[in-house]
Amino acid sequence: MRIKRKIGAFGSLLLAALLLLAAPVSGWAAGGRADRAAVDYRDAEGWPEGPEISSQAACLIDLKSGAILYEKNGDETLYPASITKVLTALLIVENCDLDETLTFSRQAVEDIEADGRSGLVAEGDQMTVRDCLYLLLLKSSNEAAYALAEHMSGSVEAFAEEMNRRAEELGAENSHFANPHGLFDENHYTTARDMARIYWGAVQNETFLEINSTPRYSMAPTATWPDGFTVEMLDQMLVPGSEYYNEDVAGGKTGYIQKAQNTLVTYGVREERELVCVTMKAEARSQSYEDTEALLDYGFESFTLYPAAEQVDQEALMAEAAAEAPGVEALEVDPDAWILLPLEVSVEQAEAELQMDEPAEGGAWAGRLVYTWQGREIASVPVSAQVAEAESSASGAGDPAGEAGGLEDFRAQSQQEEENFLAGLAPWQLAVLAAGALAALALIVLFILRLWIQHQRRKRRRMRRQNRERYRK
Repeated sequence: MRIKRKIGAFGSLLLAALLLLAAPVSGWAAGGRADRAAVDYRDAEGWPEGPEISSQAACLIDLKSGAILYEKNGDETLYPASITKVLTALLIVENCDLDETLTFSRQAVEDIEADGRSGLVAEGDQMTVRDCLYLLLLKSSNEAAYALAEHMSGSVEAFAEEMNRRAEELGAENSHFANPHGLFDENHYTTARDMARIYWGAVQNETFLEINSTPRYSMAPTATWPDGFTVEMLDQMLVPGSEYYNEDVAGGKTGYIQKAQNTLVTYGVREERELVCVTMKAEARSQSYEDTEALLDYGFESFTLYPAAEQVDQEALMAEAAAEAPGVEALEVDPDAWILLPLEVSVEQAEAELQMDEPAEGGAWAGRLVYTWQGREIASVPVSAQVAEAESSASGAGDPAGEAGGLEDFRAQSQQEEENFLAGLAPWQLAVLAAGALAALALIVLFILRLWIQHQRRKRRRMRRQNRERYRK
């Protein structure tokens, strides 16, 4: 009986796994490390003092831990200019086939104000979505932004709705996007903190980062350029040999319009450390580069990152968990979680407290290991465990009535588990499940029909043989 129940549970888990595998790729792209809550303890005693910068607003975030390391006017709403294209590109790589071909419409070229046109495309030009993304992120083509928006959503207005939805998912709280390119619109604004959140999510997409980190790209031929043409990265921190080249910079996007002045988003990597930096409203592009370099050096040189799982005394943690829930087993600390502290602070100075939720059905137990330093929460590390199910009562052993009762209980519980499973599915998952059932039914019907047809053919052949034999006689 116990074996049957395990098989049933495995079947349910397998079905759930298949349904999850049927989920759109974009659903997975929304997660990653970008969904972690920011940790902000910059006013704590002993926090390293940040650099003086000339940009009006800035934000520096450690990507792995989620810690905000530096902010200047982080919540001030400002115009983003072309760093808007980060969000545009992220939506495209999450939702479009990069090998598809798009055609530049008249609107994609003529609806862009004259001083905002790249001059590299004309109405009717065709290129792949991939090439258009390189034109967007390297050359900052506004026409490419417009064409990509039309390709994905049919119009700039519909695409802007998707931009605002995705920005909110990534943690942007004080932003509103009205177009895919960043040209001036009073209703098109963001903050340094929101933009850091958006770029934080974008660089975790491998396709986006591959394009965003390329200093030079050869475009395929178009009607305007029969021999093709080359686009080069405008962000000089990514261009070897440039005055502002920085070997720690692995991705970036510049922006400029008169009312926004100079904006810049940057992804920096040094050894195991990853930082996202945003500077906004700098009077000169050189100031954006200089401020960003100072902030990256501050972030890399003033803090230490610790893998959370390596700091845990597993035996002591198991004992603490068992005190709250007897029978706990297979306890695991999230291997991708990190703890960030100032360089001069040892991880032993942080305190850890285990906080567990109520066990879910099947004995699954989730919680968190909360680290604090100077009375402030600095990390919340996910912890998972399994609680052994209680053994069946010995009083029913060998008792036919007890055996029958146990069977009825098992059937009732299995039915309840099935109902709970179906009730927990989203409408689209139910639709996928129904479609799968219909497809299976269709295959069965086709199989039966095929057998019937084969039977009829054999029957006709048999009758023809009988007729031939009768004729010969």
